[in-house]
Amino acid sequence: MLTAIVSCSYTPSCPRRYGGASMSLAAPAVSLTPPTTTSAWSVRLAERRDILPLARLLHDAFALPGRSPLDAAWTMGRLAIDIETRLTPWDWQRHAQFVAETDGELVAFCELWGEDVVSLGKEGAPTPQPCLFNLCVRADQRRRGVGAELIRECEALSRAWKQRTLFLKVRADNDGAERLYARAGFESVAVREAANVPGWQERWKGETAGGLLLMRKRLGSPLEQAADALQLRPSAPPPAPGFSELNVTIGQVAAYGDPDAWVWFGFLLARNARYLGPAYGAAGAVAGLLTYAAILVAARGPLGVGW
Repeated sequence: MLTAIVSCSYTPSCPRRYGGASMSLAAPAVSLTPPTTTSAWSVRLAERRDILPLARLLHDAFALPGRSPLDAAWTMGRLAIDIETRLTPWDWQRHAQFVAETDGELVAFCELWGEDVVSLGKEGAPTPQPCLFNLCVRADQRRRGVGAELIRECEALSRAWKQRTLFLKVRADNDGAERLYARAGFESVAVREAANVPGWQERWKGETAGGLLLMRKRLGSPLEQAADALQLRPSAPPPAPGFSELNVTIGQVAAYGDPDAWVWFGFLLARNARYLGPAYGAAGAVAGLLTYAAILVAARGPLGVGW
């Protein structure tokens, strides 16, 4: 039986995100709340059909003005691939992607990451976790509360993970975002030097000359926060042990009973072809193109959606 073995820091768990049969890979899953619905929008976990609209939403939220259509399309393709790598067909224990939609259109997006044991609750880590990132709201939906709703979803899931602090980093010159997070209860901690990013990201968002502002929010009731300040409560438990390498067999994917699992497995092979054997070593560029093409097909909609 073919086994794909790749380096991966994820901790897979079960049951899978979209319902139906389940496959036990490692630790027990955290139970997520059902979609949150308001009069204006509903909040749910992202799905594979959301990849292209999310790539467009993310691009437009952070793009420098005056970009050419060709450069924008290239960047959206890279973002689609980036989103896909984190959009697994089953629940990962410590990673979630939330979307808000209204009238069938995606209007907001954010991600929550809390899988790195050495960074959990550690303010001095390069990126303390759990970390909220990629929060973006479509321009015509801003200042209506949808961003605050996504932040609350991330807070609720962080508490379900038994974490007591939620972190984020925002550009130090982004006053609007800083005010949003301050209203949500976050406080500024320090200014961190921005990490080096690929050239395409710099062309997309521009340089981060002023650094990144690290912000945090202490979770829990005032009494619990006071107990944490006095170190009267034991430390939060770390995530359950997972794989240092991801081992998924074709048999496991077949037993999972979901076409999304096959799509994800195909992307896994394409992205990591160089690790599978000498015969795949020269296929990196081809694998990348095939992955991009497969994303378009796997989006389950007209290829022009969101572009």
